[in-house]
Amino acid sequence: MISKRVASLEESVTIRLNGLTKELINSGKQIYNLTVGQLETFPDSNFIDKINTSLNKLSSFQYTAAGGDPALVKKLLADYSKRKNVNTNSDLIITNGAKSGLNQLFAALIDPGDEVLLPVPYWPTYLDLIKYYQGVPVTISHKNYIPDLFDLESKITQKTKLFIINSPNNPSGISYPQNFMKNLAIILKKYPNIIIVSDEIYYYLNYQADPPLYPYHFEPELLDRVVVVDGISKCLASTGLRAGYLIGPKFIIKEVAKLQSQTASNSCALIQNALSLYEFNLEYIAGINKEILHNQDILKRHASKLGIWYEIDSAFYFILDFSKFTGNSSDQSNQLCEKILSDIQVSLVPITQFGLTNGARISLSPDRKTFQDATVKLFEYLPKLLN
Repeated sequence: MISKRVASLEESVTIRLNGLTKELINSGKQIYNLTVGQLETFPDSNFIDKINTSLNKLSSFQYTAAGGDPALVKKLLADYSKRKNVNTNSDLIITNGAKSGLNQLFAALIDPGDEVLLPVPYWPTYLDLIKYYQGVPVTISHKNYIPDLFDLESKITQKTKLFIINSPNNPSGISYPQNFMKNLAIILKKYPNIIIVSDEIYYYLNYQADPPLYPYHFEPELLDRVVVVDGISKCLASTGLRAGYLIGPKFIIKEVAKLQSQTASNSCALIQNALSLYEFNLEYIAGINKEILHNQDILKRHASKLGIWYEIDSAFYFILDFSKFTGNSSDQSNQLCEKILSDIQVSLVPITQFGLTNGARISLSPDRKTFQDATVKLFEYLPKLLN
């Protein structure tokens, strides 16, 4: 018999829809895939060279320390301190992608009944993992996709264990404003028992004037209870290489490493060695952002004509609001995404999975032509839903 924990777990809807879309493509159908947060480009050529070089190292085929190669751990910590402009005594563990890191982090921290503050919209994996470890998700409402701080503070109780923040945000494509982060820091400072999980995986994919800031920039003492989630999947277009990491207090990272030693043993030694040799190429990342901006311009032009545009400044997502086209308050996200896929072969992710209703998430990550063609088809079709 399958355990109740696993039986109740939802499959990642994005992964499932991406797989279904690829099946349709492989069957010979022309499908425009706007589901998955995955850049359709190769990683930086210098990084590929470092992977090839690392193939000649025996250590690339052997165990590393459970928490990762110590030299790489030190390097990534130094990089984090430099680019985020913080002084930290935190530790770091290299994991099999950021998702695996989150899973192990929640396993190490959440006991049955612990409450976790979860702003809407949220990445679905947060919700499913909280439930998997028998925690209690406490959703926080939003104003234009920015968490409502009054609602947040009103929902803090003696059982509150974690607060999750994801900026730049998936699915909204928004970096939370500095003033919001400052006020959030003031609130969090008042509750010293709450551990803050800051998912910063999209930090480099940011095309506003200033880089994102976080609560610990305004209240540095918060670093004593912040766990940063990061990795190379997005900024190096390397989702399949599964290299992520957590940065946090030593007592937390120690327990996560203990758990990893009993599950995955360690993350991929080959990629660890390559990362040890590689220096992040900001020009490569600037090139990625240029491509995303190009697709954003296309999307803005079409969405503005229908009055459903809002400004996005980070990551590569946009929330498409269906409510204007349905005239129905009940959630029709799944049905409409299925209809759009069937009628015009554009594949989207229903926004229900992110805690919202009547909408879909669009990924801006495809190549220019694919995105242009898909956007034209989609926005010519949407007004027809009213008929």
